[in-house]
Amino acid sequence: MVMATIDPPVEQKDIVQVLNGLEGRVWEKCLNLGAFKRLQVLETRELPYSQIARGVVFCQQGVVGFHAKLYRNARQEPLEVLRHKVIRDYGTLEFWWGQFRQSPTYRVVQPLYCSPDNLLIITRTAEGVPLYKLLLAAPRNMEAAQHGVRLAGEWLRYFLSSVPDEPVMYDPAQLLEYMEVRLKRLESDSRRHFPTGLGDRIRRFVESQGQRLSSEERRVHLSHSDYNPGNILIQGNRITVLDFGRRVPESYLLDLSRLYHQLELFTYKPRFSRKRIARLQEVLLQGFGDPAAVELPIFRLLLLRHLVNHVVTISNYWRQSLPEMLYNRWVVHQEIKWIQRILS
Repeated sequence: MVMATIDPPVEQKDIVQVLNGLEGRVWEKCLNLGAFKRLQVLETRELPYSQIARGVVFCQQGVVGFHAKLYRNARQEPLEVLRHKVIRDYGTLEFWWGQFRQSPTYRVVQPLYCSPDNLLIITRTAEGVPLYKLLLAAPRNMEAAQHGVRLAGEWLRYFLSSVPDEPVMYDPAQLLEYMEVRLKRLESDSRRHFPTGLGDRIRRFVESQGQRLSSEERRVHLSHSDYNPGNILIQGNRITVLDFGRRVPESYLLDLSRLYHQLELFTYKPRFSRKRIARLQEVLLQGFGDPAAVELPIFRLLLLRHLVNHVVTISNYWRQSLPEMLYNRWVVHQEIKWIQRILS
């Protein structure tokens, strides 16, 4: 893994120009595969705050796929601010790679190269099938979906065992503060059709249950924060988790409850039966090593967090097409029923 700077600054270049401007010795040093031969960019994508490229590097002793990110100054920030973000994000990638590099089974993306002056980060391409594709195929191949979900639970168990807990206790007031912002958005706009009084019931429940949490339930651990089927790759018995861009202290069950909720969303699609998804949720908890985690008060509180956040995200009906609006109204209806079951 290498950090370097290259002149001139990249403000007016695109990612292909920046990649083609890298000297061969950069690849030779970070890949350790002998002499550099050539680079081939296969695909580029424009995002609001970055430009992404996927490609391969040919060296004397092998070929390696790479993923590159060029930061864009869409907010017109000082370049030093952007450079600091590049250094910070690369440091985060290196931190997580250091935690997982010894495991042949439970993996994260390997950082390869960082150029703050060029606002560029390069990582090794991770191999595997996205978990969401295995889930979409579950009606035809339940075995593969269960295997992927089990690995996702095992990855979280390994994560908790290999990275120490944070030296603080989880504060339920933090959860209430997070939810309060979203509840006010739901309550203040009648177009979202949020049931009258439900927000106050949620507030009272969170406050009441938060006071009853055991010391074990108040464990704090670094979190992925976006542990979803699109960020998980499965290759045989190996699992790689993507988009590990932050180090956020959170409840030790945040990522598990997040994926549990994400699995529930599949029940709102006609091709997926409730029974099949419930089985996948059971397998997830088994892989994690705690089949009864769903019964813990902290797990229910975190599910409320995910549910409220999701309802806020999809209930801006006035900005949606008619089919999207009708589907999201149905999903919100189902999620409000789930919220009410938790509260009762």
